[in-house]
Amino acid sequence: MISHPLVMTALVMDVISMALLLTGWVISLRIAMQWRPGTPDPRQIRLERQAEVAGVFTVWGFTFLSLVTVLLTVGISYILPGLIPGAMCGTGVLESAGGYLGKGLTIRMASLFVLFHAVNIGRLNHRFPEAPLTEPHARLTILAAPLAGLGIYDIYRGIGTINTYTSVDCCTVIYSRTGHMAGNELNALFSNPVWVGMSLAGAFFIMILCLMVHRENRPDKLWINGFLGFSSIIWPLVSLTTLLRVLCPYFYKVLHHHCPWCLLLPVHNCIGYLLYLGFLVILAEGTVPLILRYFTKNHPREVQSAALDHSRRAARRTGWTIIFTTLFLYLPAVWWRFHYGVWITG
Repeated sequence: MISHPLVMTALVMDVISMALLLTGWVISLRIAMQWRPGTPDPRQIRLERQAEVAGVFTVWGFTFLSLVTVLLTVGISYILPGLIPGAMCGTGVLESAGGYLGKGLTIRMASLFVLFHAVNIGRLNHRFPEAPLTEPHARLTILAAPLAGLGIYDIYRGIGTINTYTSVDCCTVIYSRTGHMAGNELNALFSNPVWVGMSLAGAFFIMILCLMVHRENRPDKLWINGFLGFSSIIWPLVSLTTLLRVLCPYFYKVLHHHCPWCLLLPVHNCIGYLLYLGFLVILAEGTVPLILRYFTKNHPREVQSAALDHSRRAARRTGWTIIFTTLFLYLPAVWWRFHYGVWITG
């Protein structure tokens, strides 16, 4: 394994995060099997105290895991390429890692998504003395901890396979993929204007849904939350594809370079951090109303009303984030069109 201080720091912090999450996982497993709310039993009283501890461990585990994710992203995109011959960005690092690093990062993001909702449900649960959402919080923690462990294992397995003496192709791989895109049937079906149209229409649709959720007074309307949740999952994927296929030339000032990692480099003003953060916020916050509605639909009215308040705030954050993300996404292309009179592709 590369013994760079950043890698060692990330490893230590990941060990701490896994220790926290595993402690919460063990307690959550007991809750899932033995939770009996309202029972005056010593075991139940102990479980209620342990549930508070599990909530704290989950929050801190999520915090450490998030911080290490940022640290690893900076290292992969900016620091580790300097140690690998031929690597200019994170694409070369992922190529040298043999696929393990990319898979580990994907699993890690999935675990952070689940943990985000576990923490959010835990915050809502603390508003009630009887803690009615302890079981949903425990189930999400049980799901998230193994995902986090698998992600950490694959990430450091990938870092361990990096050979600092073997040259990689890095962004040449991106150009090779671009050369095969012209004959792709999917590419012919969804041309660049279609991707742009889907991205802009999706942003407008999500803003309308956010406004509807924010103005909603009834907590039992599942269809609005469902539309917003699924749209918030699909839109970041569509917009990321639009960014890489259509809008990258306006950031790179060069055609046919569709690298997602180069957007994180200082030479491009690190704009990728802002755009990717926007996508992640929309994915996380936009699904809050759906997740809360699913877990509170059989609970008393006051719990549903509190969940509705959380959903409104999440919808407001989603709406503002999608506005600013769309602006940062398309402003370079609009500026180029007004400055030069043509689109960069002609």
